[in-house]
Amino acid sequence: VGICEVAVEAAVDQTALDSKHKYFDAKSDPEKPRWYGVEVKYVRQLRRQITLEELKKHKDGKLAGLELLHKARLSVQRVSKQDWDFILSLEIDEK
Repeated sequence: VGICEVAVEAAVDQTALDSKHKYFDAKSDPEKPRWYGVEVKYVRQLRRQITLEELKKHKDGKLAGLELLHKARLSVQRVSKQDWDFILSLEIDEK
């Protein structure tokens, strides 16, 4: 488990438009695409895994503003510097 960062901002997912690709989506249109993706790059490995369950323990405290804990799905989301610094502090703390 490690850290990555967005290297290229969101762009139309071309696989959704390719009828021969396994991720083709007939409802996606080049003029009104339904799917986007980002490119990420590896930064480093974490010292230990920080689980979603562990992050949820701080939902009403230090991570009250973290979108990930208030939306029903995992996705690429912005994280404030304050939230990120707190999450990284968990890396060295015992569970």
